[in-house]
Amino acid sequence: GMFVPGVAKALAMDQGGVALEFFRSYNASWQPPSHLFDKFDDIPTSGLLPCSETKFYLSQYITQYVEITGDTAGVEVVQGRLVAKCLGGGSGNWWLAPACRHAPDTCIPMLDTGTGFGLDSSMQRAAVYNMPLALAAGSWMAYTQKPKAQQMLFFWWKPDTTFIELSPEAVMYPNKDQSQWGQGIKTTDNGETGLSKWAHGLLRHNEPRLHSMLRNIKVAPDVLDSMLIQTLHGKNEAQIACDWLKSNPSVLASWVTFDTDCEKGLGLVDAAGRYVDSV
Repeated sequence: GMFVPGVAKALAMDQGGVALEFFRSYNASWQPPSHLFDKFDDIPTSGLLPCSETKFYLSQYITQYVEITGDTAGVEVVQGRLVAKCLGGGSGNWWLAPACRHAPDTCIPMLDTGTGFGLDSSMQRAAVYNMPLALAAGSWMAYTQKPKAQQMLFFWWKPDTTFIELSPEAVMYPNKDQSQWGQGIKTTDNGETGLSKWAHGLLRHNEPRLHSMLRNIKVAPDVLDSMLIQTLHGKNEAQIACDWLKSNPSVLASWVTFDTDCEKGLGLVDAAGRYVDSV
Protein backbone atom coordinates (compact mmCIF):
# COMPACT_ATOMS: atom_id res chain seq x y z
CA GLY A 1 0.00 0.00 0.00
CA MET A 2 0.94 3.66 0.34
CA PHE A 3 3.68 4.43 2.86
CA VAL A 4 4.81 7.72 4.37
CA PRO A 5 8.49 8.17 5.36
CA GLY A 6 9.32 8.60 9.02
CA VAL A 7 10.81 12.11 8.63
CA ALA A 8 7.65 13.62 7.13
CA LYS A 9 5.48 11.73 9.61
CA ALA A 10 7.45 13.05 12.59
CA LEU A 11 7.51 16.63 11.29
CA ALA A 12 3.74 16.65 10.74
CA MET A 13 3.13 15.47 14.29
CA ASP A 14 5.66 17.88 15.84
CA GLN A 15 4.53 20.92 13.88
CA GLY A 16 0.78 20.50 13.98
CA GLY A 17 -0.26 17.25 15.63
CA VAL A 18 -1.16 15.79 12.24
CA ALA A 19 -1.05 12.00 11.82
CA LEU A 20 0.16 11.30 8.30
CA GLU A 21 -0.47 7.60 8.76
CA PHE A 22 -4.21 8.42 8.52
CA PHE A 23 -5.67 9.03 5.06
CA ARG A 24 -7.94 11.92 6.10
CA SER A 25 -4.89 14.00 7.06
CA TYR A 26 -4.27 14.50 3.32
CA ASN A 27 -7.70 15.98 2.53
CA ALA A 28 -7.14 19.14 0.48
CA SER A 29 -10.23 20.75 1.99
CA TRP A 30 -8.20 21.33 5.13
CA GLN A 31 -4.48 22.09 5.27
CA PRO A 32 -2.77 19.31 3.28
CA PRO A 33 0.82 18.50 4.30
CA SER A 34 2.26 19.37 0.88
CA HIS A 35 5.01 21.54 2.43
CA LEU A 36 6.55 18.45 4.04
CA PHE A 37 7.28 16.82 0.69
CA ASP A 38 9.32 17.68 -2.38
CA LYS A 39 7.46 19.01 -5.40
CA PHE A 40 6.88 16.34 -8.01
CA ASP A 41 8.42 18.40 -10.81
CA ASP A 42 11.63 18.77 -8.80
CA ILE A 43 12.13 15.02 -8.89
CA PRO A 44 14.51 13.99 -11.73
CA THR A 45 12.64 12.17 -14.48
CA SER A 46 15.45 9.66 -15.07
CA GLY A 47 14.07 6.19 -14.47
CA LEU A 48 10.44 7.30 -14.39
CA LEU A 49 8.29 5.29 -16.77
CA PRO A 50 6.22 6.90 -19.55
CA CYS A 51 2.53 6.78 -18.69
CA SER A 52 1.97 4.73 -21.84
CA GLU A 53 3.96 1.85 -20.27
CA THR A 54 1.96 1.70 -17.03
CA LYS A 55 -1.57 1.07 -15.76
CA PHE A 56 -2.34 4.67 -16.73
CA TYR A 57 -2.79 3.38 -20.27
CA LEU A 58 -4.72 0.18 -19.46
CA SER A 59 -8.28 1.08 -20.34
CA GLN A 60 -9.96 -1.40 -18.00
CA TYR A 61 -8.54 0.39 -14.96
CA ILE A 62 -9.22 3.87 -16.31
CA THR A 63 -12.80 3.03 -17.27
CA GLN A 64 -13.39 1.78 -13.73
CA TYR A 65 -11.78 4.94 -12.37
CA VAL A 66 -14.24 7.19 -14.23
CA GLU A 67 -17.23 5.04 -13.26
CA ILE A 68 -16.26 5.19 -9.57
CA THR A 69 -15.10 8.81 -9.32
CA GLY A 70 -16.80 10.69 -12.17
CA ASP A 71 -13.47 12.45 -12.87
CA THR A 72 -13.69 12.86 -16.64
CA ALA A 73 -11.14 15.69 -16.57
CA GLY A 74 -8.42 13.24 -15.51
CA VAL A 75 -8.76 11.01 -18.56
CA GLU A 76 -8.64 11.28 -22.33
CA VAL A 77 -9.17 9.16 -25.41
CA VAL A 78 -6.01 8.17 -27.28
CA GLN A 79 -6.30 6.08 -30.44
CA GLY A 80 -9.78 5.00 -29.44
CA ARG A 81 -8.82 3.96 -25.90
CA LEU A 82 -9.68 5.68 -22.63
CA VAL A 83 -6.44 6.42 -20.75
CA ALA A 84 -5.23 8.61 -17.89
CA LYS A 85 -4.52 12.20 -18.86
CA CYS A 86 -0.89 12.60 -17.79
CA LEU A 87 1.19 15.75 -17.97
CA GLY A 88 2.97 15.45 -21.31
CA GLY A 89 0.60 12.78 -22.59
CA GLY A 90 1.72 9.18 -23.01
CA SER A 91 5.38 10.14 -22.94
CA GLY A 92 4.89 12.07 -19.69
CA ASN A 93 5.39 10.56 -16.25
CA TRP A 94 2.95 12.17 -13.80
CA TRP A 95 -0.82 12.06 -13.35
CA LEU A 96 -2.33 14.71 -11.08
CA ALA A 97 -5.32 14.06 -8.85
CA PRO A 98 -8.36 16.37 -8.96
CA ALA A 99 -7.48 17.89 -5.58
CA CYS A 100 -4.30 19.54 -6.91
CA ARG A 101 -4.76 19.61 -10.66
CA HIS A 102 -5.56 23.33 -10.51
CA ALA A 103 -2.54 23.99 -8.24
CA PRO A 104 0.25 21.53 -9.16
CA ASP A 105 2.64 23.00 -6.58
CA THR A 106 0.44 21.49 -3.85
CA CYS A 107 0.62 17.96 -5.27
CA ILE A 108 2.38 15.39 -3.08
CA PRO A 109 4.45 12.96 -5.16
CA MET A 110 3.86 9.23 -4.80
CA LEU A 111 6.03 6.69 -6.58
CA ASP A 112 5.07 3.18 -7.64
CA THR A 113 7.01 0.57 -9.61
CA GLY A 114 6.53 -2.08 -12.29
CA THR A 115 3.54 -1.14 -14.41
CA GLY A 116 2.21 0.53 -11.27
CA PHE A 117 1.18 -2.19 -8.80
CA GLY A 118 -1.11 0.16 -6.88
CA LEU A 119 -1.74 2.98 -9.37
CA ASP A 120 -5.39 2.07 -9.93
CA SER A 121 -6.22 2.04 -6.21
CA SER A 122 -4.14 5.19 -5.61
CA MET A 123 -6.03 7.04 -8.36
CA GLN A 124 -9.39 6.03 -6.90
CA ARG A 125 -8.46 7.00 -3.34
CA ALA A 126 -6.93 10.31 -4.40
CA ALA A 127 -10.18 11.29 -6.13
CA VAL A 128 -12.67 9.93 -3.59
CA TYR A 129 -10.82 11.23 -0.51
CA ASN A 130 -9.72 14.54 -2.07
CA MET A 131 -6.02 13.79 -1.69
CA PRO A 132 -3.59 16.08 -3.60
CA LEU A 133 -1.39 13.39 -5.12
CA ALA A 134 0.89 13.31 -8.16
CA LEU A 135 1.31 9.68 -9.20
CA ALA A 136 4.08 8.05 -11.23
CA ALA A 137 5.80 4.70 -11.65
CA GLY A 138 9.52 4.10 -11.96
CA SER A 139 11.94 1.39 -12.96
CA TRP A 140 13.09 -0.78 -10.07
CA MET A 141 16.32 1.20 -9.73
CA ALA A 142 14.52 4.54 -9.75
CA TYR A 143 11.86 3.25 -7.38
CA THR A 144 14.39 2.03 -4.83
CA GLN A 145 16.53 5.19 -4.97
CA LYS A 146 14.30 8.25 -5.38
CA PRO A 147 12.37 7.97 -2.07
CA LYS A 148 15.73 7.86 -0.27
CA ALA A 149 16.89 11.06 -1.97
CA GLN A 150 13.72 13.16 -1.76
CA GLN A 151 10.62 13.32 0.41
CA MET A 152 7.69 11.51 -1.19
CA LEU A 153 5.07 8.87 -0.58
CA PHE A 154 5.67 5.45 -2.10
CA PHE A 155 4.03 2.11 -2.73
CA TRP A 156 5.61 -0.62 -0.61
CA TRP A 157 5.04 -3.88 1.25
CA LYS A 158 6.37 -5.54 4.40
CA PRO A 159 8.43 -7.44 5.44
CA ASP A 160 11.09 -6.02 3.13
CA THR A 161 14.38 -4.13 3.49
CA THR A 162 14.09 -1.70 0.55
CA PHE A 163 12.89 1.32 2.55
CA ILE A 164 13.09 0.03 6.10
CA GLU A 165 15.73 2.55 7.17
CA LEU A 166 13.32 5.38 6.29
CA SER A 167 11.10 4.17 9.18
CA PRO A 168 8.03 4.30 6.91
CA GLU A 169 4.49 3.66 8.06
CA ALA A 170 1.52 2.52 6.02
CA VAL A 171 -1.24 5.05 5.42
CA MET A 172 -4.42 3.64 6.93
CA TYR A 173 -7.65 3.62 4.92
CA PRO A 174 -11.07 2.21 5.92
CA ASN A 175 -10.94 -1.55 6.52
CA LYS A 176 -10.89 -3.56 3.32
CA ASP A 177 -14.30 -4.22 1.81
CA GLN A 178 -13.77 -7.47 -0.06
CA SER A 179 -17.07 -7.23 -1.94
CA GLN A 180 -16.15 -3.77 -3.26
CA TRP A 181 -12.67 -4.92 -4.26
CA GLY A 182 -14.34 -7.74 -6.17
CA GLN A 183 -16.17 -5.07 -8.18
CA GLY A 184 -12.97 -3.11 -8.81
CA ILE A 185 -13.75 -0.45 -6.18
CA LYS A 186 -10.42 -0.10 -4.36
CA THR A 187 -10.95 2.88 -2.07
CA THR A 188 -10.72 0.79 1.11
CA ASP A 189 -7.51 -0.65 2.51
CA ASN A 190 -5.52 -3.29 0.63
CA GLY A 191 -5.72 -5.61 3.63
CA GLU A 192 -3.00 -8.00 4.68
CA THR A 193 -1.75 -11.07 2.88
CA GLY A 194 -0.84 -13.76 5.39
CA LEU A 195 2.63 -15.33 5.21
CA SER A 196 2.04 -19.02 5.85
CA LYS A 197 4.52 -21.80 6.62
CA TRP A 198 4.55 -24.89 4.41
CA ALA A 199 6.10 -28.33 4.96
CA HIS A 200 6.30 -31.74 3.30
CA GLY A 201 3.07 -33.67 3.74
CA LEU A 202 4.78 -36.49 5.64
CA LEU A 203 6.62 -34.27 8.12
CA ARG A 204 3.72 -34.23 10.59
CA HIS A 205 3.69 -38.04 10.65
CA ASN A 206 7.45 -38.68 10.59
CA GLU A 207 8.58 -35.82 12.85
CA PRO A 208 5.54 -34.60 14.79
CA ARG A 209 7.56 -32.61 17.36
CA LEU A 210 9.48 -30.76 14.67
CA HIS A 211 6.27 -30.12 12.76
CA SER A 212 4.61 -28.77 15.88
CA MET A 213 7.54 -26.50 16.72
CA LEU A 214 7.62 -25.05 13.21
CA ARG A 215 3.89 -24.40 13.42
CA ASN A 216 4.33 -22.61 16.77
CA ILE A 217 6.99 -20.19 15.51
CA LYS A 218 5.66 -16.63 15.42
CA VAL A 219 7.73 -13.44 15.19
CA ALA A 220 6.19 -10.01 15.83
CA PRO A 221 6.44 -7.52 12.92
CA ASP A 222 8.56 -5.02 14.89
CA VAL A 223 10.98 -7.80 15.87
CA LEU A 224 11.25 -8.90 12.25
CA ASP A 225 11.91 -5.30 11.16
CA SER A 226 14.73 -4.95 13.69
CA MET A 227 16.30 -8.14 12.36
CA LEU A 228 16.01 -6.97 8.75
CA ILE A 229 17.74 -3.69 9.59
CA GLN A 230 20.68 -5.67 10.96
CA THR A 231 21.05 -7.49 7.63
CA LEU A 232 21.60 -4.12 5.94
CA HIS A 233 24.62 -3.61 8.17
CA GLY A 234 26.24 -6.81 6.96
CA LYS A 235 25.24 -9.14 9.77
CA ASN A 236 24.58 -12.79 8.90
CA GLU A 237 20.90 -13.79 9.00
CA ALA A 238 21.55 -17.00 10.95
CA GLN A 239 23.58 -15.13 13.54
CA ILE A 240 20.87 -12.48 13.91
CA ALA A 241 18.26 -15.16 14.56
CA CYS A 242 20.56 -17.04 16.95
CA ASP A 243 21.35 -13.91 18.97
CA TRP A 244 17.67 -13.04 19.23
CA LEU A 245 16.71 -16.52 20.42
CA LYS A 246 19.46 -16.44 23.07
CA SER A 247 18.09 -13.13 24.30
CA ASN A 248 14.50 -14.41 24.35
CA PRO A 249 14.59 -17.90 25.90
CA SER A 250 10.97 -17.72 27.05
CA VAL A 251 9.80 -17.22 23.47
CA LEU A 252 11.88 -20.20 22.30
CA ALA A 253 10.46 -22.32 25.14
CA SER A 254 6.91 -21.53 23.99
CA TRP A 255 7.71 -22.94 20.56
CA VAL A 256 9.38 -26.20 21.63
CA THR A 257 7.24 -29.27 22.25
CA PHE A 258 7.98 -32.24 24.49
CA ASP A 259 7.82 -35.99 24.06
CA THR A 260 4.49 -36.07 25.87
CA ASP A 261 2.90 -33.39 23.68
CA CYS A 262 0.69 -34.95 21.03
CA GLU A 263 -1.02 -33.51 18.01
CA LYS A 264 -4.62 -34.38 17.22
CA GLY A 265 -4.84 -37.92 15.86
CA LEU A 266 -1.59 -39.03 17.51
CA GLY A 267 -0.86 -40.41 20.98
CA LEU A 268 1.64 -41.96 23.41
CA VAL A 269 2.54 -45.63 23.08
CA ASP A 270 4.50 -48.11 25.17
CA ALA A 271 7.45 -50.21 23.99
CA ALA A 272 5.07 -52.61 22.27
CA GLY A 273 3.37 -49.82 20.36
CA ARG A 274 0.15 -49.90 22.42
CA TYR A 275 -1.53 -46.59 23.32
CA VAL A 276 -1.30 -45.66 27.00
CA ASP A 277 -3.56 -43.48 29.17
CA SER A 278 -0.80 -42.08 31.40
CA VAL A 279 2.99 -41.83 31.68
